[in-house]
Amino acid sequence: MSISYWLDKSSGKIPLKADIAIIGGGITGLCLAYWLDQIGGVSVALVERGRLGSGATGRNAGFLLAGTSENYFRMRQQYGNERAKAIYSLTIDNHNLLYEQIIKPHSINCGYTRCGSITAAVTNEEYDELLNSHRLLCDDNFQCELIDETMNAKLEVRGFKGGLQQRIDGGINPVLFIEGIKSFLSDKVSIIEHCEVFDIRSESGELNIRAESAAIKCDLAILATNGYAPLLSSFLKGKVTPTRGQVLALSATDKKLFDGHTIYCDFGFEYFRQLSNGVVLLGGFRQNYRAEELGYSDETTESIQMGLEEFISGHIPTLVGQKITHRWSGIMGFSADGLPLVGEIPGHPGVMYIGGYTGHGLGFAVVLTKALAEQLLNGKTDYPLEIFSLRRLG
Repeated sequence: MSISYWLDKSSGKIPLKADIAIIGGGITGLCLAYWLDQIGGVSVALVERGRLGSGATGRNAGFLLAGTSENYFRMRQQYGNERAKAIYSLTIDNHNLLYEQIIKPHSINCGYTRCGSITAAVTNEEYDELLNSHRLLCDDNFQCELIDETMNAKLEVRGFKGGLQQRIDGGINPVLFIEGIKSFLSDKVSIIEHCEVFDIRSESGELNIRAESAAIKCDLAILATNGYAPLLSSFLKGKVTPTRGQVLALSATDKKLFDGHTIYCDFGFEYFRQLSNGVVLLGGFRQNYRAEELGYSDETTESIQMGLEEFISGHIPTLVGQKITHRWSGIMGFSADGLPLVGEIPGHPGVMYIGGYTGHGLGFAVVLTKALAEQLLNGKTDYPLEIFSLRRLG
């Protein structure tokens, strides 16, 4: 991120002073501000380059899923038995915290539903992995159910070999969720929208943040910009990769679809759900255009949008001919090993990063921001934050 001399309006402004500055106004930034505010004792300034939720938070499909982007069989292979179990448990904690400690006590109307999910297989190979995932999840005392090809008739879909049902999962309107959080933050939290940060530097024992229309002095700065963080930290280049995801919305139908479940299929490369108002969201198809979907450009592409339409024809026949009302994309942050990153950025004292969710920000952000807030203000947390240390990637 950079700004020209002509456009820099931060010079000469009286700096806003805060103990902690959060850069990024999506689910990570707002949840972190929430937990810091709940614990108390610090002032917080949150800066967002657009409107709150204008990044990945407001551009995803609102899935609340346990686990990572990979099925549990692959998680066990990649991370080992105990670490995979800890990660999976943490995402269940994330969902419970989201509802029990934020939505419920504050009566946030954000379309929350614990409707359950189905991870559906489009090939026999994928179904075999779900069979193994089911066995391993049961071995680790996680609740799930295996379903066979009869799901096609029950859910009025086509071409699936079966799936894994997880009743603990759900969905949400992420924009209404963060707007709800904003509405009950205390006056210890200042929020500045439409203000892009372009420089963070240490001067005279404190951090100075220069932004498009503001200057902030703070003791600690936390990058909560997910896939955009490499623009502010060279350390994160190659460790967090900006990756575009594309979505479309179909006009509302009076018919209740998919037995109310969110559906995650084809190794997570396609996903769809019906909202309470009858609108259906469908996203994915990135696997066929991996190179083209890297970077910060957030326009949609004909190839992927056509692929999503073909997916409807092949797998959701009841929606063939349904009007497409919206097409959009958003930039996610993919980490090198599929797990989020949390901690101080090496070589940049006082600057931290939290992000790199690899498409599952809603599944991690609430619990990881709580863990980080506890670590910062209480000196400890019961959550296994060390799993997500930046230092694991060098």
